Amino acid sequence: MRRIGFLVLPAVALAAGCTMKYRQPENSASAKSEMVILAKAELLRSARAELADDGFRIERFDEDAGTLHTEARAEQLQPGDADCGSYAGFDPVSDVRTQMELRYVVTADEGRVAVQALMSGAFRPAIGAAPVPLVCVSRGALEERMIARIIDRVLVS
Repeated sequence: MRRIGFLVLPAVALAAGCTMKYRQPENSASAKSEMVILAKAELLRSARAELADDGFRIERFDEDAGTLHTEARAEQLQPGDADCGSYAGFDPVSDVRTQMELRYVVTADEGRVAVQALMSGAFRPAIGAAPVPLVCVSRGALEERMIARIIDRVLVS
Protein backbone atom coordinates (compact mmCIF):
# COMPACT_ATOMS: atom_id res chain seq x y z
CA MET A 1 0.00 0.00 0.00
CA ARG A 2 2.84 2.35 0.79
CA ARG A 3 4.34 1.60 -2.63
CA ILE A 4 1.09 2.63 -4.38
CA GLY A 5 1.07 5.96 -2.52
CA PHE A 6 4.67 6.45 -3.53
CA LEU A 7 3.67 6.12 -7.21
CA VAL A 8 0.34 7.97 -7.06
CA LEU A 9 1.61 11.12 -5.34
CA PRO A 10 4.20 12.00 -8.03
CA ALA A 11 1.64 11.25 -10.78
CA VAL A 12 -0.87 13.65 -9.21
CA ALA A 13 1.81 16.32 -8.80
CA LEU A 14 2.87 15.85 -12.43
CA ALA A 15 -0.72 16.15 -13.68
CA ALA A 16 -1.26 19.29 -11.62
CA GLY A 17 1.95 20.76 -13.02
CA CYS A 18 0.83 20.13 -16.60
CA THR A 19 -2.25 22.31 -16.13
CA MET A 20 -0.13 25.15 -14.79
CA LYS A 21 2.08 25.48 -17.89
CA TYR A 22 -0.10 28.03 -19.68
CA ARG A 23 0.23 31.72 -18.79
CA GLN A 24 -2.27 34.20 -20.25
CA PRO A 25 -1.07 37.42 -21.87
CA GLU A 26 -0.71 40.40 -19.56
CA ASN A 27 -1.98 42.94 -22.12
CA SER A 28 -5.64 43.50 -22.94
CA ALA A 29 -7.22 43.91 -26.36
CA SER A 30 -8.01 47.38 -27.63
CA ALA A 31 -9.18 48.92 -30.86
CA LYS A 32 -6.96 51.10 -33.02
CA SER A 33 -8.47 54.19 -34.58
CA GLU A 34 -7.50 56.93 -36.96
CA MET A 35 -8.96 60.32 -37.72
CA VAL A 36 -9.66 60.85 -41.42
CA ILE A 37 -11.53 63.37 -43.53
CA LEU A 38 -13.93 60.80 -44.95
CA ALA A 39 -17.62 60.07 -44.54
CA LYS A 40 -18.85 57.28 -42.32
CA ALA A 41 -20.69 55.56 -45.21
CA GLU A 42 -17.54 55.57 -47.38
CA LEU A 43 -15.45 54.08 -44.58
CA LEU A 44 -17.98 51.32 -43.87
CA ARG A 45 -18.39 50.37 -47.55
CA SER A 46 -14.62 50.27 -47.93
CA ALA A 47 -14.24 48.13 -44.79
CA ARG A 48 -16.91 45.71 -46.01
CA ALA A 49 -15.19 45.37 -49.39
CA GLU A 50 -11.69 44.91 -47.89
CA LEU A 51 -12.82 42.28 -45.43
CA ALA A 52 -14.84 40.44 -48.09
CA ASP A 53 -11.78 40.48 -50.37
CA ASP A 54 -9.85 38.83 -47.51
CA GLY A 55 -12.47 36.08 -47.33
CA PHE A 56 -14.27 37.24 -44.20
CA ARG A 57 -18.03 36.81 -44.09
CA ILE A 58 -19.92 39.81 -42.78
CA GLU A 59 -21.99 38.82 -39.75
CA ARG A 60 -23.57 42.20 -38.99
CA PHE A 61 -23.53 45.46 -40.91
CA ASP A 62 -25.35 48.52 -39.56
CA GLU A 63 -24.63 51.66 -41.53
CA ASP A 64 -26.75 53.86 -39.25
CA ALA A 65 -24.88 52.71 -36.14
CA GLY A 66 -21.58 52.71 -38.02
CA THR A 67 -20.63 49.13 -37.16
CA LEU A 68 -19.49 46.04 -39.02
CA HIS A 69 -18.75 42.62 -37.50
CA THR A 70 -17.24 39.67 -39.32
CA GLU A 71 -17.68 36.01 -38.52
CA ALA A 72 -14.69 34.26 -36.98
CA ARG A 73 -12.58 32.26 -39.38
CA ALA A 74 -9.51 30.07 -39.06
CA GLU A 75 -6.34 32.06 -39.53
CA GLN A 76 -2.65 31.30 -39.13
CA LEU A 77 -1.32 34.32 -37.26
CA GLN A 78 2.26 35.37 -36.67
CA PRO A 79 3.79 36.16 -33.26
CA GLY A 80 3.95 39.85 -34.24
CA ASP A 81 0.17 39.83 -34.74
CA ALA A 82 -1.05 38.13 -31.57
CA ASP A 83 -0.07 37.66 -27.95
CA CYS A 84 -1.46 34.38 -26.64
CA GLY A 85 0.67 34.24 -23.53
CA SER A 86 3.12 31.39 -23.12
CA TYR A 87 2.90 27.65 -22.82
CA ALA A 88 5.80 25.93 -21.06
CA GLY A 89 7.96 28.99 -21.75
CA PHE A 90 7.35 29.41 -25.51
CA ASP A 91 4.96 31.42 -27.66
CA PRO A 92 2.16 29.09 -28.86
CA VAL A 93 1.31 31.40 -31.79
CA SER A 94 4.40 30.25 -33.69
CA ASP A 95 3.64 26.55 -33.18
CA VAL A 96 1.87 24.59 -35.94
CA ARG A 97 -0.17 22.76 -33.29
CA THR A 98 -2.01 26.00 -32.49
CA GLN A 99 -5.36 26.62 -34.15
CA MET A 100 -6.42 30.28 -34.27
CA GLU A 101 -9.62 32.12 -35.13
CA LEU A 102 -9.83 35.79 -36.08
CA ARG A 103 -12.70 38.21 -36.52
CA TYR A 104 -12.91 41.96 -36.96
CA VAL A 105 -15.12 44.71 -35.56
CA VAL A 106 -15.08 48.00 -37.46
CA THR A 107 -16.66 51.17 -36.11
CA ALA A 108 -16.93 54.32 -38.19
CA ASP A 109 -18.07 57.85 -37.47
CA GLU A 110 -17.77 60.95 -39.61
CA GLY A 111 -14.02 61.47 -39.82
CA ARG A 112 -12.91 58.45 -37.75
CA VAL A 113 -12.51 54.71 -38.26
CA ALA A 114 -11.70 52.16 -35.55
CA VAL A 115 -10.77 48.52 -36.05
CA GLN A 116 -10.47 45.77 -33.46
CA ALA A 117 -9.12 42.31 -34.24
CA LEU A 118 -10.57 39.71 -31.89
CA MET A 119 -8.90 36.32 -31.72
CA SER A 120 -8.93 33.06 -29.86
CA GLY A 121 -6.91 29.93 -30.10
CA ALA A 122 -6.32 26.40 -28.90
CA PHE A 123 -3.00 24.64 -28.50
CA ARG A 124 -2.74 20.85 -28.65
CA PRO A 125 0.43 19.95 -26.70
CA ALA A 126 0.56 16.32 -27.90
CA ILE A 127 -1.27 13.84 -30.12
CA GLY A 128 -4.39 12.72 -28.29
CA ALA A 129 -4.07 15.46 -25.66
CA ALA A 130 -6.95 17.79 -24.98
CA PRO A 131 -6.50 21.22 -26.55
CA VAL A 132 -5.50 24.03 -24.19
CA PRO A 133 -7.74 27.08 -24.80
CA LEU A 134 -5.70 30.23 -25.37
CA VAL A 135 -6.63 33.76 -24.43
CA CYS A 136 -5.22 35.91 -27.23
CA VAL A 137 -4.97 39.65 -27.77
CA SER A 138 -3.88 41.57 -30.82
CA ARG A 139 -0.57 43.39 -30.74
CA GLY A 140 -2.12 46.12 -32.97
CA ALA A 141 -0.46 45.30 -36.28
CA LEU A 142 -3.58 43.67 -37.77
CA GLU A 143 -5.70 46.72 -36.94
CA GLU A 144 -3.13 49.17 -38.30
CA ARG A 145 -2.87 47.26 -41.60
CA MET A 146 -6.65 47.03 -41.95
CA ILE A 147 -7.15 50.73 -41.24
CA ALA A 148 -4.56 51.60 -43.90
CA ARG A 149 -6.28 49.31 -46.42
CA ILE A 150 -9.73 50.77 -45.66
CA ILE A 151 -8.51 54.34 -46.13
CA ASP A 152 -6.49 53.49 -49.26
CA ARG A 153 -9.51 51.82 -50.84
CA VAL A 154 -11.66 54.93 -50.32
CA LEU A 155 -8.97 57.22 -51.70
CA VAL A 156 -8.35 55.05 -54.78
CA SER A 157 -12.03 54.66 -55.69
